[in-house]
Amino acid sequence: MLRCTIPALCLLMLVAVTVQAGPGGPVSPAINMTSRTVADDFVPVASGALSDLRIWYTWQDDLVGNMSSLHMAIRGDGSGQPGALLWERDFNNPSATGYLMPMAADFINPSGVNYSSSFWFYQLDLHITDPYQVTAGTTYWVELMAVVDPAATGQPQPLLGWKTTAGVCGSPAMQYDAIGQKWCPVTELCPEYGGMDMSFQVVPEPATMTLLGTGLAALLMRRRRRGA
Repeated sequence: MLRCTIPALCLLMLVAVTVQAGPGGPVSPAINMTSRTVADDFVPVASGALSDLRIWYTWQDDLVGNMSSLHMAIRGDGSGQPGALLWERDFNNPSATGYLMPMAADFINPSGVNYSSSFWFYQLDLHITDPYQVTAGTTYWVELMAVVDPAATGQPQPLLGWKTTAGVCGSPAMQYDAIGQKWCPVTELCPEYGGMDMSFQVVPEPATMTLLGTGLAALLMRRRRRGA
């Protein structure tokens, strides 16, 4: 069991792990979020500004398009599904870093599953200049929708999918059914996968980390003076 005897260090360690989960391995499927809203819940372990978000995604059949914008929203919890809208922003032309996977992963569309369709996945880091202030222990939902440029005439439309992760923490990830005007599980049409979570990390405010670091340094200096 990890023990922490310096209060400022304990708090620093607590804020540093305000995350959800990374990609659930190379074969974890992706959920289509091209012009479709996908959301997953998280519970911050410390209060503060949600200043950064990291996600992982793939392109179906590795057919890479141009993500012209990414819509992000923070919602409250509505009894196990996204609730009231609290904050939203659009990020234009977000850029990402690509990684080669050792084997193909599935891509889940509303109409079903495109099996073993993507070998590359991408990491996207979003820095939020006007972050939403979250409260420790409160359930929130992060909601994303990608806008992808139309394909050239006669070419297939590139589709971008948000990577899932292993297991479910809290409520399963949801997608919005625009026709039925309701939220439903991302795997509703492919129940063989069961419940899923999306792969993302919410990162603490850098200024908070700096202040904590400053407080820790001051505390250590006081202890050194006492010991002198």
